[in-house]
Amino acid sequence: VQFNSYNAYENHSAIMSTPKIDFSDLENYDYSFSFWMYRDDGYISNADRIEVYFSSANNLESENTLLGTINRTIGLDPVVNSTGWYQYSYDLPITNPGNGYIIFKAISAYGNRMYLDSFSLTKEQFMPTIMVTPEQITVEQSSNQNSSHILSIGNSGEADLNYEIVNAILQEGFESENIPINWDEEFVTGSVSWTFTEGGFSSNPSGSHSGSLNARLYNPLPDPRVTRLITPELNLSGENAAVLSFWHTQSNWSGDQDELRIYYKNSPGGEWNEIAEYTQDISEWTHEEINLPGLSSTYYLAFEGTTKYGFGICLDDIKITKVSDWIIFDNIAAMAGTITPGQSEDQIGININSTGLAAGFYYSQILVMSNDASNPSVVIPVALTINEQETPDTPTNLSIQMNTEENKVILNWDEVSGNITGYNIYRSSTCNFAEGTYQLIGTSDTCTYEDVMSDDLPHFYRVTAINGQRLDNHSRKTRR
Repeated sequence: VQFNSYNAYENHSAIMSTPKIDFSDLENYDYSFSFWMYRDDGYISNADRIEVYFSSANNLESENTLLGTINRTIGLDPVVNSTGWYQYSYDLPITNPGNGYIIFKAISAYGNRMYLDSFSLTKEQFMPTIMVTPEQITVEQSSNQNSSHILSIGNSGEADLNYEIVNAILQEGFESENIPINWDEEFVTGSVSWTFTEGGFSSNPSGSHSGSLNARLYNPLPDPRVTRLITPELNLSGENAAVLSFWHTQSNWSGDQDELRIYYKNSPGGEWNEIAEYTQDISEWTHEEINLPGLSSTYYLAFEGTTKYGFGICLDDIKITKVSDWIIFDNIAAMAGTITPGQSEDQIGININSTGLAAGFYYSQILVMSNDASNPSVVIPVALTINEQETPDTPTNLSIQMNTEENKVILNWDEVSGNITGYNIYRSSTCNFAEGTYQLIGTSDTCTYEDVMSDDLPHFYRVTAINGQRLDNHSRKTRR
């Protein structure tokens, strides 16, 4: 657009307004605009200029805000070095939802003509930004011990953060048109790539299982092509079990049937091992579930598609869940939530319980999913080391006292040093504690125990010290 300041008298002006713009959704969006203006070096002292306003009406008689002034000549503000087109951008200072206008006022100083072009209004959605601490949890403790930890989840962004802590090592819904980060593909035969789109070819199926997109391998030619879609490296060491679940279709097209096979390997250069195959017509989204074999610290899965002129192989909502029963959350209801901008962090209590675990190293992960588009899944590694413990020393100086009035036997012994969690007290009817002749009658956190007698028969006692792994050692036995 042109304003003919060359022929206009000095200080003559004209305004140009945009159509009415709806700015009602200020809670979720930020608004800005840009345009291009031609700057020259003619009549350098003539301050032909453009004033840019935001107004509540399509004129300057109503409430308005001056956003900036741009002079035609390059030697006046904003100063530039050479003639040419320059882009200028402004954020809109909108405080109340409603309608508004952007107005350009051209003012002549009897210099050269002024030109504007390529106006663009941008509506940018506010985004949440997830913060998770700690980045990893490392625990060293004895068997049968419990330790408490706090997982903090915060939001430093400008929109509400919705998060969920899931019992999964991997979760992928293919909601981008590009291959997911750290995923890969391998061409086995030909060079047909997996694409990330909506549904299958010719609407078979018509859409994704959830969300907007899914993964699809399709070849419009009859010659078979084989391509693998490969997960990132997964650390599945220390898991009791892991389960792969996914949703899948592969529609038959007049007898032509595409095929899917699932493989795993235990290292980047290892051999692929087949664990499942699907060679039949699957016309609707179908849920598949597989118990994964051969778990390791460098684990890979491959979804191998073979195109045979069908409607394509479609995958969606791939998830690998774990079974790490030594990670316990204090409150299941607190494993999902919403954090508004400026709100304090959510605190989630986690217990690492090594009850029944043998000495060694255990590894797992906590996965936090959110609507932070730049960081939708945060993985917190959890490493647990259970220390080897020696059998505790034998309690010594076991003594006995009789309380005939209350018909009680009172046992006392010397404290055992070291990592002792308590003492077991056994009673037998024979002095040699033969198999089947004794029983555990109680435990004690101190170095004394009272036993109430119900008969006048001889009894023999033994006390053992126990540590975190329930290892124990016997005291000497004493007769009543």
